[in-house]
Amino acid sequence: MIGELFPFLVGRVKPLSLTLLTCAIFCLSSFAESKLNVMFITLDDMNRDSVGVYGSKVEGTTPNIDKLAGEGLRFEHGHVTIAICMPTRAVWMTGRYPHNSGALGFTKIKPGVPTLPETLLKNGFMTGILGKTEHVVPSRQQAFGYRRDRSEMANGRSQELYGKFTAEFLGQVKKADKPFFLMVNAHDPHRPFDNRKPANERKLSVEQEGTSKDKKKGKRSDYPAPSRIYEPDEIAIPGFLPDLPPIREEIAQYYSSVSRADDVVGRVLVE
Repeated sequence: MIGELFPFLVGRVKPLSLTLLTCAIFCLSSFAESKLNVMFITLDDMNRDSVGVYGSKVEGTTPNIDKLAGEGLRFEHGHVTIAICMPTRAVWMTGRYPHNSGALGFTKIKPGVPTLPETLLKNGFMTGILGKTEHVVPSRQQAFGYRRDRSEMANGRSQELYGKFTAEFLGQVKKADKPFFLMVNAHDPHRPFDNRKPANERKLSVEQEGTSKDKKKGKRSDYPAPSRIYEPDEIAIPGFLPDLPPIREEIAQYYSSVSRADDVVGRVLVE
């Protein structure tokens, strides 16, 4: 699955396009004084047609994203400039095409290219990032004052831990009395897909979710279960694939992972 869905909130209410957001941030020196808060949510390797509001043929995939879309502005003709994760994130962070920023593959943004979080930090914002820390301005760690890596959130798949760390960051923001920029990067529905074990066999406590024998990625069986687990007979097969049992199995696992990504969106918006 290529491309990324990027719903994001400005002031936690009104979505804007990345272009408009970038122009506003790089052009207004008094931005911090307006107390404009930004929460930027990304999901990893999600197809557009997996989202309910964008016409998903599978029932109930993204209720939280659908609710967000109903309260804001929805774009019908947006597309990524490059179909790879890391350079796409560099586009978001710089407002530049990959050949201009230098991030053409799994490479770093060129020195001297200004980035969104660094610019906000210099203008009095508190900046934070949850997940995908190694793929978002990796050479500019100072850009984010608050960082939580995927290893602290069940490989970026625990809605409870995303909620916990979002609340922790917002608590720090409240004490500092500053505007904020928080980038929330869910790792679903990127592979490995959810393997659809029953929820009562897979769901862990918040304390357990943050630990693993493999600190970086953890075991797939350790990941918390999505709120909905799809069966092979519930999903739609795209026209370019044959309708075979192994394909139905894998796509069902993908949609279960889509559901878990949507769970993360719903959980952080509660905070």
